[in-house]
Amino acid sequence: MSKIFINYLPAELKENKEWYVRYYALNPSSNKLEIKKIRINRIKSIKERRKYGKKLVVEINKKLEGGWNPFVEQSSSKGYHNIYKAFDTFLNVKIKELRPQSIRTYKSNLKLFKEFLIKTDTEEKMFALSFSNGNALQFMNYMYLERNVSERRYNGMLLFCRILFNWMQQYGYVKANPFDTLKKKKEKQKTREVIPYNIRAEIKEFLQEESIEFLAILMIEFHALLRPNEILNLKISDIDLNNQTIQVQPQNAKNGKFRLSTIPDVLVEYIKQLKLEKYNSELYAFSNDLKPGKIVKNVRFTGKRWASMRKKLGFKKEYQMYSLRDTGIINLIQSGVSLEVVAKQAGHADLTITSRYALHADKSANEQIKNKSKEF
Repeated sequence: MSKIFINYLPAELKENKEWYVRYYALNPSSNKLEIKKIRINRIKSIKERRKYGKKLVVEINKKLEGGWNPFVEQSSSKGYHNIYKAFDTFLNVKIKELRPQSIRTYKSNLKLFKEFLIKTDTEEKMFALSFSNGNALQFMNYMYLERNVSERRYNGMLLFCRILFNWMQQYGYVKANPFDTLKKKKEKQKTREVIPYNIRAEIKEFLQEESIEFLAILMIEFHALLRPNEILNLKISDIDLNNQTIQVQPQNAKNGKFRLSTIPDVLVEYIKQLKLEKYNSELYAFSNDLKPGKIVKNVRFTGKRWASMRKKLGFKKEYQMYSLRDTGIINLIQSGVSLEVVAKQAGHADLTITSRYALHADKSANEQIKNKSKEF
């Protein structure tokens, strides 16, 4: 190596018994050039190891030429790891921490992220530390402009990317989170299609002949305010008809917290018709054929079941299955139940969420303002 630089000696690949990329950089604390090695023996294939090593050399030298100093950036100890491998490690960690539904979302988001990296075909993005603020902006523009996602989906992906890169920062893959500088988009106000009483009556009449099990699921969603996924994860032991309560276990709740939901009197009879007392209490209440069993049904199953029923009854597509829960929340508020009680029943993290439903619950003019406002 004949060319000597003031602050560094360029990187080179060493193919000995131990394969590594070696370079020298100026350590500010000692004011001396000190060696840095990145071992790559972990890659078993010689061909892939050589390809990876050469690419690493190019990447390091480009950064050294740009003024980068590894001694200043000690926090990114895993910065030269393949970004795909970092994603896989992140997912393997989260699989042990999150609910299955959340894992499905994480897998879907990572798939989109990888598709973007392949589509842009920029080699430096293969290294974790190379993913910059500009790349983050490019990815979010790809989601919004090319994939044409909604503002809500955009914000959801942005939140996921921040979680992902916060983890990568914590574990030394990146020095800073490139998504922190990006702002959320203003979301359009959610249109809630309240399902009126006459439509609900038709649904009840239809399902009393078609499927008492699916009717019970819809009744639990409407009266007990459980989400479809929470219902499908219920075990028979979680349903206590004597005390008229349903236990939502932390691993199944959207907010990860245990809650006790009340079974209203009008719901008791529909649950009794399921005859759950005949089964092992550790079985899931709604498994195959929506009868007790050992398998947890995917929430998409009930979504398809709802869509099929809606088509048979000729209802408009705006009446989604989740609309039943929305309608149940609004009905309780209209009936005079306090927001605090409704929030507890619905498992809302705070009252601000419940308050949004209150806007839809009261459509009448305020009598005090009508009668007591003074003449101009």
